[in-house]
Amino acid sequence: MGGRLDGQSTLDVGSKFWLDLPFDRHAAPPARPVEAEPETATEIPDHSLRVLLLSNDSLRAAQLRDSLEHMAHKCLTSTSRERAVALAKKAPVDAFLISTGSFENLDDGDNRVRLETFINSLRDTQAEATLNILALIPAGDQVEDLQALGVRPLLLPQNRESLARALAAVAAVNPIAMAR
Repeated sequence: MGGRLDGQSTLDVGSKFWLDLPFDRHAAPPARPVEAEPETATEIPDHSLRVLLLSNDSLRAAQLRDSLEHMAHKCLTSTSRERAVALAKKAPVDAFLISTGSFENLDDGDNRVRLETFINSLRDTQAEATLNILALIPAGDQVEDLQALGVRPLLLPQNRESLARALAAVAAVNPIAMAR
């Protein structure tokens, strides 16, 4: 292209590189490629899910949101149970992902009732379909309790592939999400 590539390095400091290319202000820009006509929404099935994420850790929330959006899912994020219910009332949700660490002691009746009330209030916000609830948990000691409440536990550490498999299972059992 008639340009020049060069670099400079300083020990224990770093390196910088640059590229000089000639510029011709009278050159005609290349023709833009012709874009294909977009297909109508009825012809392109949308396999993304609308996921409501509850996380009390902003870094973990950002990582999960990035993973969800990388998988082409739409994501709403909440830092509290109250806000999660408020968001679920305003928008349809296919899946609810809880990433708050360990749950309170579910052997305590009051804690169990509070969690069950929260989960039921979430489900009540979604009239069209069954809300699938997944929980990322650090240990397996609450698995049975969560399953009894209709929550699908996923053990940490969680990677993008296992999260994708769990959400694919949600999509497979939620035909309304797939019909959008």
